[in-house]
Amino acid sequence: RSTPKPSSAASDVYKRQAVGDSGLDGDHGDFTGRLSGVTSVTPGDSSTADPSSGHGTHVACTVLGSGFRSSGGYKGIAPEANLYFQAMEDDDSGALYSYGINSMLNSAYNAGARIHTNSWGAGSGFGSYSTQSEDADDRTSTWDQYWSYDGMTVLFAAGNERNDGVSPPGTAKNVITIGGHKNRYSGAPDEMYYWSSRGPTDDGRIKPDIVAAGDYVRSCKAQEASEAPDNINDDWYVEYSGTSMATPAAAGASAIVREYLMEVAERPEPQGALVKAMLILGAEDMGTRDIPNNDEGWGRVNLVNTLLPDSDVGIFVDDRSRLSSGQEASYNFDVTRSGEPLKVVLTWSDYPGSTFSGTQLRNNLNLEVTSPDGSVTYVGNDFANGRSTTGGAKDTKNNVEVVLIDSATTGIWNVKVKDFSHGGSRTYQPFAIAVRGVNVNDLTPDPSIAPG
Repeated sequence: RSTPKPSSAASDVYKRQAVGDSGLDGDHGDFTGRLSGVTSVTPGDSSTADPSSGHGTHVACTVLGSGFRSSGGYKGIAPEANLYFQAMEDDDSGALYSYGINSMLNSAYNAGARIHTNSWGAGSGFGSYSTQSEDADDRTSTWDQYWSYDGMTVLFAAGNERNDGVSPPGTAKNVITIGGHKNRYSGAPDEMYYWSSRGPTDDGRIKPDIVAAGDYVRSCKAQEASEAPDNINDDWYVEYSGTSMATPAAAGASAIVREYLMEVAERPEPQGALVKAMLILGAEDMGTRDIPNNDEGWGRVNLVNTLLPDSDVGIFVDDRSRLSSGQEASYNFDVTRSGEPLKVVLTWSDYPGSTFSGTQLRNNLNLEVTSPDGSVTYVGNDFANGRSTTGGAKDTKNNVEVVLIDSATTGIWNVKVKDFSHGGSRTYQPFAIAVRGVNVNDLTPDPSIAPG
């Protein structure tokens, strides 16, 4: 079935990336011709330079650096993307400040960016739902109302405090919170970066959401950065470690997902929740099968699994449906080959929580997947040994729910999304669903997509 094609004005929107970080060496050479805006968000400091460690330049280059100074050797993940940069460092103190996450996100959205990545955190209140977490959830849940807005994907680093917990605003529900895994040397890529902050949040939600390459990451060196080490004997590039390095890698992957959805699948601009669902759909369990867990969340980013799975396995997505209290959406999928895995991911950008509440989930959607003969129903997030099991309780904490069946029997599988309880002031809760591993028999108005 054909799908709506984006207008020409929106056809390159996946290229507009926003980064909030210390500062930017815009003359490095790896960003030439692709700076759509560089601005300071630091009160009382209009400088956008990167004079300390060069953290912001390194982060931005991981997202979209061209590799120009290395003859292409150190390219970013999405090297054709455009950059809108928000400088946060006070040049006198070296500390990061801003006029607030709400304003930062609004400014980037109004400038046309649809992905916003942040390799910083509060450095305190680990695991808690802060006012900045609330602001991030407010903006993302507003923009995922697809009938009125374009979605924005927002990413935050989990932090480098290991067992102290995830740093706010990475505790927000709707953002994609990124932990780090080893990038090279022993154990890579299936071991965690040692210092990557572990979850869960204070109210028991799964964080981080996924992990990406986080240690020994080589990227651009800011030429004005007085504290940047010379650790790879290169004038233009430097090696750093941390979830700060993992987060822009996931942001670049998000850009590629958006490009695929809009340019290959010819869909309208996706909700941020759909980009999140697609990354989780392809995420790979690291080491011992034990997802979801408080170290890696739903696993390591794997874009091949997300977009181009093996053989002729199909992918289905829907982010143009919404529910009000008590409603449900139903989908049927035809599995024609026995022994194939079936993975279903449901995500939604939930109404903001409150710093005064012990439970942050406001709109509780439930995912149910029923076998062809009706004898087995799997519910979201009821897992054992890295795969779905039965007999557990329905999830009442997370706005990400997953069902993963290693070997699905042939026949028509039914997937239901139910609005179990509805809070907040909005009548409708939009959601995103992504399914991998089936021949799609779509019973809804929204189309399926298949690998290119």
